[in-house]
Amino acid sequence: MSDAEYLSAMQLLTGPFSIPYSLPRLWVTVILLPLSAWFSYQGQPSRQFWCFLAAAIIYIVGTFGVTIWGNVPLNDALDKINIAGSSAEELARHRGLFEAKWNMLHSIRTIANIVSALLAILGCLSGSK
Repeated sequence: MSDAEYLSAMQLLTGPFSIPYSLPRLWVTVILLPLSAWFSYQGQPSRQFWCFLAAAIIYIVGTFGVTIWGNVPLNDALDKINIAGSSAEELARHRGLFEAKWNMLHSIRTIANIVSALLAILGCLSGSK
């Protein structure tokens, strides 16, 4: 895939239209996981509490934090690129500045999401014992 094709595809994928669909889902989870930990606390921490607390911390830092302070600034910078008005060298430079960092951050978010989901499932299955 050429640099122009790659950057165009990523602009469509990460552009402003994706934010209304992404942010509510992120915020709901940021609120519900800590609430789950709070409500599972029964005077002393249980296995369920620790699972929900760990899920909340991992999600807030590894998914929400990385998205807000990592991927969103990269997406904003990508949106400012004039692909049609850029030379091949400029496009290669833009892709080089964007691709590796965005993919690394996205990998961190993916792993954090998986671990957080598994911990939340474990918290649901463990009860308040």
